Amino acid sequence: MVRLGVTLAVIHPYDIPAPIPCKPSEGEPMHTRRSASTACWICALLTLCAAVGALRGEDIDTPTLAITDQAPPPDADGFHHPLALVLARVVKPDGVDYAALRADHGDLDRYRVLLARTWLPDDASARKALWIDAYNAWTLALVERSLPRDQTKWRDWSIKDLGSLTKNTWKSYTFELAHARYTLDQVENEILRPMNDPRIHMAINCASRSCPPIATLPYVPSAIDAQLDAAAGAFASSDYHARVEKNGKSVRVNPILDWYAKDFAVAGDARAFLISHMEPGKTKDALQAGAKIAFFDYDWKLNLAGPSTEAPTTAPPPAPAPDGAEKHR
Repeated sequence: MVRLGVTLAVIHPYDIPAPIPCKPSEGEPMHTRRSASTACWICALLTLCAAVGALRGEDIDTPTLAITDQAPPPDADGFHHPLALVLARVVKPDGVDYAALRADHGDLDRYRVLLARTWLPDDASARKALWIDAYNAWTLALVERSLPRDQTKWRDWSIKDLGSLTKNTWKSYTFELAHARYTLDQVENEILRPMNDPRIHMAINCASRSCPPIATLPYVPSAIDAQLDAAAGAFASSDYHARVEKNGKSVRVNPILDWYAKDFAVAGDARAFLISHMEPGKTKDALQAGAKIAFFDYDWKLNLAGPSTEAPTTAPPPAPAPDGAEKHR
């Protein structure tokens, strides 16, 4: 067992690269055998260290800021005020203005410092809001620090580019909250999803064009239930994320409803979830009439706002659901 932050991880044999063979040949002198034995131990130690590092991921340093004023407690809406300033400035109807964020990320830095220094609140609503906002803030910070200097390359850039052959982006970086470190994958799959609220999938943003858009306001304890309802309603009623085909016999929807199908069981299933949050119209009528559900191809390109992008207000062209579709986070 290896302790990683506040979690325990088991290093599976398949996760550890095979060590370089270091068995001496028969008839070699004793001093050569001793050297080979020492090299073998060093090789094994380096291999173990590499495996541990791969499990943990790269630590994204918390900004160094001298915050002298007293921050509100994490169960207060005011705790998320710095993030509110960020979202109000950079979130646009067609995506995120990452140029503006890169030009001034002071409020985002301040919020990340507050996250690192705070504690986990006892109140369930406050915890849910804290983890959702932390996830979104960390995603913004990760993208801002990783985008190429050449802004003409941003349009075709994807957050998935930050992953590797052995580990996806969401497992590759850790951020600090309440004096402990977490990857985005841990926040989503070990903390948020076990809360059994599928609306969370409409609240956390993965910086991709097919992801439900990031909210223009932070989630706050006093209003989070209404905010999540609004996010689910906007998602379900969007022609981009769910729309009836011309033949009226099928509805093509965002594949996150397929990737996380079991999370929507609390609502019955993905169809029932959509119907319960969808505005009246042809798509809702088709779903209620039993129309077949199909899934469009996920667009992983950056959710970049600006004249160089087209707002994702209409659904992508029809495409068959890919076999074994990769989860987006």
